[in-house]
Amino acid sequence: MKYTFLHIKLPLRLVSFCLIASAFLLSCVEEIELSTQNFESLLVVEANITNELKQQEIRLSRTFRFEDLGPSKETNASVIVLTGNDTARNFTEVQPGVYRSNQAFAAEEGVSYSLEIQTQDGKNYKSTPVELEDTAEIESIAAVASQDSFGNPGVSILVNSKSNSGQGLYYRYEYEETYKIIAPLWKSDDFVTVGGNGCGVSVAPRTREERECFKTEKSIDIILGQSIGQPNGELENLETYFLDANLTKIAHRYSALLKQYVISSEVHSYFEKRRNLSSSENLFSQTQPGFLEGNITSLDAPNEEQVIGIFYVSTVTEKRFFFNWVDLFPDQRPPQIFCRITAPPLTDMAGNCILKSQVEANFIRYWDENLEPSQGEGPYLVVRRPCGDCTVLGDNVVPEFWVE
Repeated sequence: MKYTFLHIKLPLRLVSFCLIASAFLLSCVEEIELSTQNFESLLVVEANITNELKQQEIRLSRTFRFEDLGPSKETNASVIVLTGNDTARNFTEVQPGVYRSNQAFAAEEGVSYSLEIQTQDGKNYKSTPVELEDTAEIESIAAVASQDSFGNPGVSILVNSKSNSGQGLYYRYEYEETYKIIAPLWKSDDFVTVGGNGCGVSVAPRTREERECFKTEKSIDIILGQSIGQPNGELENLETYFLDANLTKIAHRYSALLKQYVISSEVHSYFEKRRNLSSSENLFSQTQPGFLEGNITSLDAPNEEQVIGIFYVSTVTEKRFFFNWVDLFPDQRPPQIFCRITAPPLTDMAGNCILKSQVEANFIRYWDENLEPSQGEGPYLVVRRPCGDCTVLGDNVVPEFWVE
């Protein structure tokens, strides 16, 4: 039995677009090559100090050309956070571009903080002083069956929050999701190859957990909210993110740790611009967001060199939630990965070991005996590995926080 897999690559650097102008130009189709001209290597700073007692992290990198594979890390820099009482918090590079404070500390109310950076080429940068904003608690999180703006069914993750002072606030959210993966065609037995030069295989009980696994992923979206002008500073039913009903990650049990950061209006504005800039629609949009300016400047050439990024401090609270597919969609079948049961022959016409080679390559899992094989089929029914082995997609160790 022969399998054919198609891998399609799309040309990312060639974009066809059409501009409909005026009566002088009805339409045009032009193929252009996207490249970077007059490129300027700028320092990119990701720096948020929170009120959590921990070793704080700051990330440094450089802008990159459109045709490059990605950003380059800014290594061997000197990174210091200064407080209003002249306390210096030194940071050490723990991996390329990632700097971690030598000691654990937490941002405190009424204390100002500023960031100082000296790159390996001797250039110096500094942020404006910033302080903690108000505090707020996540009151509740709800997972609700809903639809997105296009009418597609899914799950909305809604958060309710309230500031401790009763004043309206600005928020930013991150989440770390963990979901259960169940191999849909798992069996307690699996193939074992037989030694020697023959093409035979045998079947024996599995020796490790491959039916239920877990996968953890961090969010990458910029999620913002605000309660400015709301009674008592309450934030009600903010949709932090939406999970499409076709995602297999919500087919069984899903959990996420949602983090809420209280930020200033300036930081909120910065992330709004950053979100707009990262939108795919902005590449040829008539309304460009412009340079992503933060609160970090060059001390050596403040009027000439620009810096991308912002340094801010924030209070943070977090809450974990769970939901099951059956609780939200009791009458619907959950999404599943595509699985097909086949019966590859032991050998092909040239005498090559078909089934044994697929077992040794870890491509397939045992499903059952093929009691009535058709012509060209082998003695066993098999499935591709993700259908019978969850460790392809996740980890078979149950997380400590997991509850059923």
